[in-house]
Amino acid sequence: MKFIFLILFFVHFCSFSQELSLYHQSLFNPTVAGKENSTIVRFTFRQQWAGINGSPKIFLAGAITRFGENTGFGGFLLGDKSGNISLTGIQFIYAYHIKLGKNDDKGFAFGISARATQHNLDQSKFKLSENNDPIINGNESKLSYYGNFGASFYWNALFVATTLTASTPTEIILSPKNKTEELSYNAFLHLSLMQNIGKLGKCDFYIEPYTLLRYSVASKNIQFSQYLKFHSFCFFSFGGGYKFPNTLMGIIAFKVGKLNLSYLYDYTPSEIFKNSFGTHEIMIGFVFPKKNRKSAVPCPAYRY
Repeated sequence: MKFIFLILFFVHFCSFSQELSLYHQSLFNPTVAGKENSTIVRFTFRQQWAGINGSPKIFLAGAITRFGENTGFGGFLLGDKSGNISLTGIQFIYAYHIKLGKNDDKGFAFGISARATQHNLDQSKFKLSENNDPIINGNESKLSYYGNFGASFYWNALFVATTLTASTPTEIILSPKNKTEELSYNAFLHLSLMQNIGKLGKCDFYIEPYTLLRYSVASKNIQFSQYLKFHSFCFFSFGGGYKFPNTLMGIIAFKVGKLNLSYLYDYTPSEIFKNSFGTHEIMIGFVFPKKNRKSAVPCPAYRY
């Protein structure tokens, strides 16, 4: 009984962290804070395995902005609900940019971020074969911490970043109280290239390949994700991606003034997917450009 609950909680938390990381760079790559000459506010809802009772629901609200010429800040509120497991968290981001010219499109950036997350496990609704299981004693909660350091280099349309994350464990809920806690580490490599492919009227069209590599120090596993997006900086973007080993993704986004709307769909061929309506994500964002400053190379990946 105890072992099963441990696995359930651990898998849920890993999935939560992984999904947020793929679609919100600023959560695990703090160097993007202040990269754009804008204040960016966004609200996200993600429903995983829609149609299955108790499937994960993720909420995110946050903003990133630039202060002065070189400093970026950001903050996020996180929420997740999956069956009897829920979590809430808060994250802060700081970045410093070193320009290699008069504009914002060439330079280095260094960033740090910190997150605190409260995990809760409601045991009151467990259906047990034994009424007096000693491991089930009501509700349990745990506070975990997450830290991130990153460095990036950007030159016109090229963007390269590497980040290292460290987090305290969360799977010790329902485990012995004297279990030793050890930090877990992950390393990320980001690579994107924004290429102008033409113009129609006043609209510029771009193609953006984006690659993400994630390495887990503990398991020595490497996760590979590849995206390809097409952008029109007039009103829309669309694209797709592949996440190793078997997940396909599609995204479409619209821009109306300062308002950005995007919808993302995940397809994973599995038994769970056959019994659900897939995974859906909706983002509502607002972009407020700073005045009297030179614009950076367009980086819509940070907005959407």
